[in-house]
Amino acid sequence: MNETEVTIVRLYLHEAKAHMHELLQYLHDESKVQGVTVFRGITGFGSSGAVHSSTL
Repeated sequence: MNETEVTIVRLYLHEAKAHMHELLQYLHDESKVQGVTVFRGITGFGSSGAVHSSTL
């Protein structure tokens, strides 16, 4: 069986996605990532435990 190393990139963004194009360009051109999925983050929390929500 042949083995292939795979890098998975998942981006979770809120509505202010100002740097998305630059990030995707870097991942494609510099890091040679062959596939990226971008998810719209609706609700989540960080290390503080405070819940942050995006407006729908």
